[in-house]
Amino acid sequence: MDINDFYRHHGLRADSRPFDNSDDAKQDTVFENIIETSRHPDWNKFLGSPGKPSTALIFGGKGSGKTALRLQMRREMEKYNAGEGARKNGRVMVVDYADFNPFHSAFLKRLGGQPRPAETFANWGMADHLDAILSLAVTKYVTEALEAGVSLKRKLSPSGKRNLMFLDIVYDNPAFAGRLPRWRGLNQLVGFTGVATYFQRHWDALFRLGGLPIGVCEILGALLAAAAGYGGLTGELSPALSSYLAAGFLLLGFAPGAIKRLRRNRLGRKILDAIWVLPADDNDRRASMSLLRRFLPAELEPPPRENGKKERRDGLPANGGIVNDRFALLDKFQDILAQTGYSGLLVIVDQVDEPTLIQGDNKAMWTFIRSLLDNQLLQHHDLGFKFLLPVELYRHMDKEDNAFKARARLDKQNLVKSLDWSGSALIDLANRRLSACAENPEKAPRVADLMAEELGPRLAREFNDLRLPRSLFQFLDIAIKKHLGKYSSENPSWRISETLFEVAKSESAALWSAMNS
Repeated sequence: MDINDFYRHHGLRADSRPFDNSDDAKQDTVFENIIETSRHPDWNKFLGSPGKPSTALIFGGKGSGKTALRLQMRREMEKYNAGEGARKNGRVMVVDYADFNPFHSAFLKRLGGQPRPAETFANWGMADHLDAILSLAVTKYVTEALEAGVSLKRKLSPSGKRNLMFLDIVYDNPAFAGRLPRWRGLNQLVGFTGVATYFQRHWDALFRLGGLPIGVCEILGALLAAAAGYGGLTGELSPALSSYLAAGFLLLGFAPGAIKRLRRNRLGRKILDAIWVLPADDNDRRASMSLLRRFLPAELEPPPRENGKKERRDGLPANGGIVNDRFALLDKFQDILAQTGYSGLLVIVDQVDEPTLIQGDNKAMWTFIRSLLDNQLLQHHDLGFKFLLPVELYRHMDKEDNAFKARARLDKQNLVKSLDWSGSALIDLANRRLSACAENPEKAPRVADLMAEELGPRLAREFNDLRLPRSLFQFLDIAIKKHLGKYSSENPSWRISETLFEVAKSESAALWSAMNS
């Protein structure tokens, strides 16, 4: 039998393939048509309230629909951001934390370049995750601002302008364009002048080159000569002594500016050296250093506490292991978001098993992701995380000690231990896919219409064993092809027999086991 004839008989478009090309939701054209109607039973738990980002922790096997959930979440947030709720209460910025390879490569380079996952991720902490997330968020914010070309001068406070331009230097990804052109383009929209830095820099230059040190030397020389005459001393100051005095005063003229420049350089290097997860070549680093000199040392250094000791409350990343710095930077970025019409930030974590350095290693995956599961971060204000993690990681999490579980507070994280689908949910999913492929959706076939009549009452129970959308699609694809191979166009049969159903189920289970072993 020809597959097109089979589909046409059941009211489906001849070119439709309702159960083909379903391994990856991103390439699944049928899924695009049912993205808003074909949802897992735990969808509401995963979504929460679109306007108030919250955390959800979902564990699912391969083919359970994790990537589909991410695409559905993005679609839902796009709808929210375009609707009345966002106009009233503010939009939510959505960041996909899913392509880890660039961050891993940069981090590995700082560790010496040898690909040893255990060592690499043992050194990776929450501060590094926050650096990566801030880089993605700041880069997205800057890119959207540059594309929109709308002035931010009246929206941002003076401190907001300074913080945004600082965050751009530290976290903006130069892969889109040169760092300096992007910074200058953003600065035109923001209007950050750095007035104090500008005048101080130019005052230093005037002090060095305006003749003030030389004039001071001449005046003092004259006064000393006069004092020597009145004191009965003979002769004049020796040329050597005059030279030393002039050089000393010249040094005093140059010293303040030079010291400030050295402090800015030292602080700039310290800030850039603290971030291990962002790739940057020498040109990027030089550009960043030149831009950081636009800030006063006092703006780059942590403010003193009442007892005189310095504390990193300003959030500058001067130490790679200090998490509080990153939280302060996160607060600064969230303040910028709030001033420009955003009410929150949502981070979707997915594809943890795909990075080159991890290569499906469950232990490496868990070591990498573990430091993110901390209630201090997951319950941070106006911030939500949607974790879509391989089901194997749940076993690693379950074996953790009580100290970890106390920090993670899993009872607060909308936990779904396994993203399994019931047989009834899988039937609904298959029916929606058939409807999306039908010539007339109102007369679309049901999955039971493709099967022998005696199979109808058993389908929900039979599909319970499949558990995952991908295994369902694989089974149905095999069953249809087995059926077509048994019958000819001259002697067609339009329903899959019970015998072929059982054969297809057995073959599908064996294939699934081989693929996941």
